Amino acid sequence: MARRNAVPIFAPETKTKRNTMGTLINYFKRNLFGNDMFTRQDLSDHIFKIFYDSLKKNTTHEGLLFDTKYVIYLPADIYKEQEDSFAHTTREVVNRCHNVLRKAVHSYPNYKPHSRCWRFCFIKAVDDIDLGEKNKALKDDKIVIFSYLYVDRKKGGGAGKQEKTSCVMTILPTKGDRKKIERERTENISVEGVTVLDKDCFEVKFDRFEKVVETPVSDLEKTMDQFVAHAILKLKSGSFTDESQFFYMTKESLYVTGPKFNQSTLDSSHEVAVIDDDLPEDFTLHITVEKGGKFFITGDAETLLNESIHLSPDKPKPIQDNSSLMLFNGFQINFSIIK
Repeated sequence: MARRNAVPIFAPETKTKRNTMGTLINYFKRNLFGNDMFTRQDLSDHIFKIFYDSLKKNTTHEGLLFDTKYVIYLPADIYKEQEDSFAHTTREVVNRCHNVLRKAVHSYPNYKPHSRCWRFCFIKAVDDIDLGEKNKALKDDKIVIFSYLYVDRKKGGGAGKQEKTSCVMTILPTKGDRKKIERERTENISVEGVTVLDKDCFEVKFDRFEKVVETPVSDLEKTMDQFVAHAILKLKSGSFTDESQFFYMTKESLYVTGPKFNQSTLDSSHEVAVIDDDLPEDFTLHITVEKGGKFFITGDAETLLNESIHLSPDKPKPIQDNSSLMLFNGFQINFSIIK
């Protein structure tokens, strides 16, 4: 496979398809409501720009990477105007992101989602909220967005602590004492493809960058089980046989081997990461993950875990996040758990 010479140039979206609708929206803003109106299209555009910028900043020759968690602060009046449509905006933004990613992923045929889903949380900014240097942006642009590569396992995603009660209490940072803003759970939001965590916090599954449309839940869950990564292996020198330095572990069993290893001895429940080096035929590292999220490794006795622990071919040893594996040939693998 020929090495890519340049990081793909991502085109945000085809403008010609949006000219008519964009002109219509601008007409309404200019002639009926005034240019100060902050529309749902404005909200979508701001979030999409943050995504697009993160994609350009984080993607390399070897890996496709972008932010998947977005925390959006809005002034109280705009929040109130748009809160009933946050779920719809979420789905539309994800579709815009997927339009770009469907094209980009062709340059990364072995890409596996690095985060378990998309998450969007909309927060009403109280008058004395303290967002540091972002306070001016909230006043001038009517929106402040914080974005992150990964989605954590806990519900929510605001700027403060959450308590698991009949409703969710979000503590926002303020200039004085912290204020508690009650965000009641709601059961009446129903937008196909969008999971409602709270009335203003939503998740959408990756589903291989398809458009978010009516899809049976069982099919969505099957897709995520197949593609969501548990951990990432990164070679500090050399590469895997696909010329990438990264390998995403998406199954509960992963073998790290050389090209001479006979993969026909393994069934489809295992993954195989092949290092592009003349390793012995019997060289293997075997990483497994249990349902509780604990990882274990067996393998070649000359391989060092965290520079001091010799592996065993038949006695599993626990392997933690940010561990290193030093192979006998001098190759080093960094192991990171996706949380």
